[in-house]
Amino acid sequence: MCNLSGAIEEKALRRGRKEGRREGRREGKMEGRAESLVKSVESAMKSFHVDLRTACEGLGFSLKEYYRAAELLKK
Repeated sequence: MCNLSGAIEEKALRRGRKEGRREGRREGKMEGRAESLVKSVESAMKSFHVDLRTACEGLGFSLKEYYRAAELLKK
């Protein structure tokens, strides 16, 4: 009986680790996209001497998307 409970526990741990890695990759991708968006917008503002709204529009992003990405990077 002891071996059975140990096997069940090990299986649960493996499942938890797998889900944790999956979640970590998901979060990493989101952060990477957010960082790319913010850097692109800020680079456009600096290079073309435009305001935030114009830079976002020129790159195909909304102000809401920019602010959401910037907020994600602060966390």
